[in-house]
Amino acid sequence: MRVRGADLAGAVFTAVVLCAVDPTRTTVATPWSWTVVTAGAAALLAVAAWQRTLVRPPRVAGWAYVAFLALLALAAAGGEDGRFAWLGIPQRHAGWLLWLLCGALFISGVRWKAVVDGMVAAGLVWLPVLFADALGHPWLGTGGQRLTGTFGSAAYLGAAACLVAPAALGVALDTRRRPWWRWSAAAAAGSAMFAAAGSGSRAAWLALLATGAVVAWQQRRSPWLLRVAAAAVVVVALAAVTTPAGSRVADVADSSAGGGASRLDEWRVGLATLSHHALLGAGPEGYRIVFHDGVDAEYERAYGRAVQPDRSHNGLLDIALAGGIPAALLYAGFLGTAAVHVRRRLRDGPPTPALVGALAATAAYLLQQQLLFPLAEVEPVLFLLAGGIVCSGQPPLIAPRSRVAARAGATAGAGALVVGARAGALVLAAAGLGAAWWGSLDIAAWRAADHAMAALAAGDQAAAAANARTAVDRRGDEVWLRLLLARTAATPQEALAAVGGALALSPGDPIAMRNRQELLVQLDPSLAFEELAALVAADPNNAALQQLYGTAAVRSGDEAIAERAWLRALALAPDAPGPRQNLITLYRQQGRDAEADALAAGGPTGPPAGDQAVPTEDSGNP
Repeated sequence: MRVRGADLAGAVFTAVVLCAVDPTRTTVATPWSWTVVTAGAAALLAVAAWQRTLVRPPRVAGWAYVAFLALLALAAAGGEDGRFAWLGIPQRHAGWLLWLLCGALFISGVRWKAVVDGMVAAGLVWLPVLFADALGHPWLGTGGQRLTGTFGSAAYLGAAACLVAPAALGVALDTRRRPWWRWSAAAAAGSAMFAAAGSGSRAAWLALLATGAVVAWQQRRSPWLLRVAAAAVVVVALAAVTTPAGSRVADVADSSAGGGASRLDEWRVGLATLSHHALLGAGPEGYRIVFHDGVDAEYERAYGRAVQPDRSHNGLLDIALAGGIPAALLYAGFLGTAAVHVRRRLRDGPPTPALVGALAATAAYLLQQQLLFPLAEVEPVLFLLAGGIVCSGQPPLIAPRSRVAARAGATAGAGALVVGARAGALVLAAAGLGAAWWGSLDIAAWRAADHAMAALAAGDQAAAAANARTAVDRRGDEVWLRLLLARTAATPQEALAAVGGALALSPGDPIAMRNRQELLVQLDPSLAFEELAALVAADPNNAALQQLYGTAAVRSGDEAIAERAWLRALALAPDAPGPRQNLITLYRQQGRDAEADALAAGGPTGPPAGDQAVPTEDSGNP
């Protein structure tokens, strides 16, 4: 059978996306991978449009996804984060554009076998990379003990392994494929299982075990199950010996361990936040801005906000927070109706091992996503694979003209459709070139930012400032680059201007707002006091804001509010030295030595959790 250009493009796209090593060596391997996703998806869709392989999805599933996109667009238009709701923040890229790309890839007409072959190729590339990672290669190491592979993130690697391992294993067991490719697929499956085990991703472990158990039960009479189980045990044991992944099992019940029992707290806060934004959510990428709506004192004391949460670590809950409960229901409906369509089609006969593997890969990824969140680096591959499975046998979106029709002369309508498809392909190709150019600027900006951070660590302020300015010149539309520019500024005034640029891009960004208050407390305490009063009223369980509010209050001459704010900060962050020391100093100055001595000895940590340090009517403040 002749290989279609769309299938070849799909296989290459899959392999490259899953192997997109970040050439900038930055902490988060995002600019390169997102460039590959956007430019590659545009190119793939251009080929599909040119060859007219685009297909119509099953009716109910298709309309469910269209409605989901429309509702998400409405949420983005009224969301909390403006332009980033459409494009996504640079570290995540999970804006409305991602879901549009995923929907387009779903109907691209690329066969699922081509996508699976791309996964096999990716697994083969992973093999040497993972062993180099396990041996501590300096280019791949991220300072942690878990494997990160090509993604720069252990969790992302585990999520991708949920796709690659079952899909490659299905090819290895399919006697219809050529022997050399089956052996290659077996190596790729072993590589992906090693990746899943060595990543220490408990979400991936649970998903693969659960999916494997279901498949094993359904295929329990197959003679190859024992051999597969034995091979999996060997691979997992090897990963446990060569990586510290085994210790992650014991941390499941530890609330202080990321991804352990703390996941329940993340869900609790996410649900509480959703109760304030049930209809349309906060818009894509808006959760970090409204996160404080669901935070209580218990969560703040346990985790703090040194790292600003921007995901609830549950796929459906994240979608609900982005687009509201109706959007989450539509997305779930899309998945459910697509699954029902596939199940009905499978009644015609038993599926091949390769198809079983592809179905298991889809299920495993979606299952682990309920313990993580949608990933811009992997989600397009999922939709490409799922579309190949679900839309197999569906009628084309634009029917190709036969040779007879071409000789006889197509109707005006058919000709117009063909011309439109070719024009659309050219537009998509141009969009791909634009994405590649924009991505190259992003990569250059992140490389300059990496140099700026290295210069900061070395104490070279001038070099850090120069590189940060270069980064902003390349991509002035990224909040974190402007905040980096603020860190390298020579004066507080210059830093405040840089933070102002960040807030102009994202007015509600919590990190930028906190940075502004830190600078205002130095430069204009009265203005800081006024602004912090509103911020603390909206986010009373934020220990850092309470600390700053107390500092602004005391510098503005209101020691009563300062005391209440610092007591509140101490109650929310008992181990933080700042609030306690500030209170001791204040009490000494006021002659309250007994209270100061009690705090110095580790005494009371503040008012009850329900108390809030906010201006009161008798405080003399508005």
